Amino acid sequence: MKFLPIFLSLIVYSSHLFSQTKEGIYQDEIDSQVWMPFIKAYNHNDYTEFHKLHSDNIRRVGRWGILMGEEYKQRNIKSFKRNDSLNIHREIEIWFDMRAAKGNYAYEVGYYKITTSKPGSNENEFYYGFFHVVLEKNKGVWKIVQDWDDSKIGDRQLSNRDFMKATGRVYSE
Repeated sequence: MKFLPIFLSLIVYSSHLFSQTKEGIYQDEIDSQVWMPFIKAYNHNDYTEFHKLHSDNIRRVGRWGILMGEEYKQRNIKSFKRNDSLNIHREIEIWFDMRAAKGNYAYEVGYYKITTSKPGSNENEFYYGFFHVVLEKNKGVWKIVQDWDDSKIGDRQLSNRDFMKATGRVYSE
């Protein structure tokens, strides 16, 4: 009878370790298949590679409404080309506040910081935001299927103070 509580504790503990390991595997896959290429494509203004990370049925949501699929991708092309024509260099950094994955779906919440530099200016501009992303794994490949972000929480504009709260790894190029 003394061994039953110890045995049950070991089962609970080992199942907890397995779930953490499995969660880590999901996050490693998502990082290598989505976030690292996302940051690289964004920083290099490469909309072709950027679009490969999104589902063809992507739902992009913001205060301005919802962009879907090709409509979202065409808006990106205009934005990326405008930055190219103005010779604007952008770099994005992200950190995660919450990450959850189960089966072929993942939900991730975090903050981003975008640093821009313009030719002829010695000063950088900084933009901060908060995001929620839904990812789906199809045929072994993770893609973004829904993306929402905003630069405000309530009526308060996000700032470096919010971004610096990062307690985990900050993802950048």
